[in-house]
Amino acid sequence: TVPIQALAEATREVAIGNFATQVQVTARDELGTLVRSFNQMTTQLGVNRRQIEEFTGSLQHAVQEIDQRRTLIETVLENIPTAVLSLDGEGRIVRVNRAARQIFGDRSLDTSATLTQVLGEATARDIEHLMRRSSRLGGTTKELEFAMGGRIVHAAVTLSPLGPRRSGAGYVLVIDDLTELLRAQKAAAWQEVAQRLAHEIKNPLTP
Repeated sequence: TVPIQALAEATREVAIGNFATQVQVTARDELGTLVRSFNQMTTQLGVNRRQIEEFTGSLQHAVQEIDQRRTLIETVLENIPTAVLSLDGEGRIVRVNRAARQIFGDRSLDTSATLTQVLGEATARDIEHLMRRSSRLGGTTKELEFAMGGRIVHAAVTLSPLGPRRSGAGYVLVIDDLTELLRAQKAAAWQEVAQRLAHEIKNPLTP
């Protein structure tokens, strides 16, 4: 009965999580086979536990890295001056950054809003065309002009799919407001024209 008692005690140790338990009893015949099988089982359980602990540690490290990257991406998106909108496969707005809220106002805060509600029907059709085109080409850019908040916005619109076309993962819509840049370019162009006109008028009058 000594091997049986040892096995019973070792089984209780294994039940509480002590997988390093070994039965140190010499036994023969079927009991000896049972003792050896038990020791092999506990050894394998210990190896499996170490592998699980290593895998869990690696998984936790990977999750931490993903969280750090996500925090970095969110911080960058919230502080860049370019509007970034995340769209689902149907073109509905899933998420927007701060620059998008500044451009489009409170309407873009509703994550269930459609492009038509936010950008208007004409601009929404243009972007839907870009969605179809980006599904084939992997990404596309176009300059668009639309009315927003009582002003005309000139923007460079870039649309990129988040995955294969059939996956329906959605799109990333990047809108770079070029209104102030174009206004500054126009002002500089008119200034240059004025300088040339002044020069041309001044030359004949000099003699």
